Amino acid sequence: MTLDPSRLWRRLRVTALEDIGIGNVEACAEQVAITVHPELRRVLGGNVCALDYALARACGAAKDRTPDHLGSIVERESANAGLASALGQSIDR
Repeated sequence: MTLDPSRLWRRLRVTALEDIGIGNVEACAEQVAITVHPELRRVLGGNVCALDYALARACGAAKDRTPDHLGSIVERESANAGLASALGQSIDR
């Protein structure tokens, strides 16, 4: 089985933002940095070493899905369509 590296890094980034989030902001930021900066992965010893580090760090990090849950609530509430639009615009900036 072969893995698509771009999909792997993208999925790790999404997981960090959705699952770790504010539970451990430092670990979340590290995960995002590793997934978007190939030069950082090189400094960590290459893709495999960077992935090993990132997964160990993610597994040991406190998790908090509150922002993800709030986003889901805002998306489902049609009465808050203006709020959802404002939230989406603030994220795009």
